[in-house]
Amino acid sequence: MANQELDNSVLATVPKGNEGPTKSEQIKNFLLQYSHVIAFIVLVIISSLSSPYFLKLTNIMNVIRGASMVGIVSIGMTIVILSRGIDLSAGSIVGVGAVSAAALAIHGSPIAWCVALLLTTFLGTVNGVLITKLKLQPFIATLAMLIFARGCLYLYSGGGDTYSEGADAIFQYLGSGYIWFFPVPVVIFLGVILNGDDMSMLLVPMKKLHAYMVSALTKF
Repeated sequence: MANQELDNSVLATVPKGNEGPTKSEQIKNFLLQYSHVIAFIVLVIISSLSSPYFLKLTNIMNVIRGASMVGIVSIGMTIVILSRGIDLSAGSIVGVGAVSAAALAIHGSPIAWCVALLLTTFLGTVNGVLITKLKLQPFIATLAMLIFARGCLYLYSGGGDTYSEGADAIFQYLGSGYIWFFPVPVVIFLGVILNGDDMSMLLVPMKKLHAYMVSALTKF
């Protein structure tokens, strides 16, 4: 008798069917999954209603041009964050490269670009050494680099703008030129997306698994 009562109580706790999520739960899950897309659409609608020039082709190309430069940096940052790291100094290091290239543009594009790449590579290497060899937390190491790089920028520019005076045509074309009707920075951004190892790491299953394994084994 006791066994029968126990069996009945167990059966009573077993769900009668594999009921799926309710309609409200489905809507909630959809909003959470695509919240960034919804927010983007809302911003576009508000901006287009606020200004009649927002949806003009010239303005859209200018917005895409500015976003492409941030997008190139964000591709590398994606892998850093995926491997349980953080880099607070990325924007300041980009600023060092931009200001140094603009300051040396009068000497020609090759010299300006090479010096900018060498400086930014050196600062990034310092970040890597501080984190991997000296075992500093990425947050602390890159925060210190952010302060250092930004301080160097303020010392050089005096807190003002730096203009690429005397820049040659190639230098100007890289920043403000067009390929067909697409800005050159946008084309470079698309090239990085299509051919970069960072994106293949996110799309190729084995490379993506490797990134997650590195993240799981990383200790600071």
